Amino acid sequence: MTFLDQTQYLGRVCGWESRLSAELQTITILRGVQALCPEIAPMAQELVGAIQEIVATPDRHLSPTAIGELYAERNGLPKPVKPQIVNRVLESAGLQTKEVQINTDTNGKQSHKNIWHLTEKGKLWATVTRDKARTHDKIVEHVRWLPDVLKVIDLSVEEN
Repeated sequence: MTFLDQTQYLGRVCGWESRLSAELQTITILRGVQALCPEIAPMAQELVGAIQEIVATPDRHLSPTAIGELYAERNGLPKPVKPQIVNRVLESAGLQTKEVQINTDTNGKQSHKNIWHLTEKGKLWATVTRDKARTHDKIVEHVRWLPDVLKVIDLSVEEN
């Protein structure tokens, strides 16, 4: 029996019925045990990081664009929900927060860039991945969501 199987079993024994994946259940249990026993925090954080690294794949974690496309596909919509709307709903649900970065070019023109940060609640449904930026050689961070996040947010109020 794997560690993930054991923690999922522990959750069932404790009467915890959940729609969360085995990985998310394990992370939730680890964080709960860590809250009760702060002395295991370094080990618990290492385990959570290892689980997130294993499960943070493009096949499993989706961009807000892909979440909007998946929602449209599942609900028979003619076009996907825009990623800006998905991000706004995720923020309203308390799963992420927005930081607005303002840059000024050499001509004095300002541009605004939204940087999204996961909340503790959001970490149950998402992970932050690092990747090469599209327009330059910098490494940037992206929030990627499990498809199951659609079970806890309501995009129907924001459909295009």
